Amino acid sequence: RPELETLRRTQVGTIGDAGQFRIHPNYPEKFYHNGAQCRWFVEPAFTGRDIRTFQGVICNVQDQKWVVVDKF
Repeated sequence: RPELETLRRTQVGTIGDAGQFRIHPNYPEKFYHNGAQCRWFVEPAFTGRDIRTFQGVICNVQDQKWVVVDKF
């Protein structure tokens, strides 16, 4: 079931189910931005020989689908 797999590489505009994102351990609570329910997430990635942890914000767009609105 691909909808249950964690998304490995995301970019702004990537859409997935809530369970596919790793919720940020320091900011696990939902918040609202421009009327949309949002959450922080983290995404580890290899950069050369190192592992870098990206952070970002996902917002609910429809029926449990979430879209990446920012990533840094």
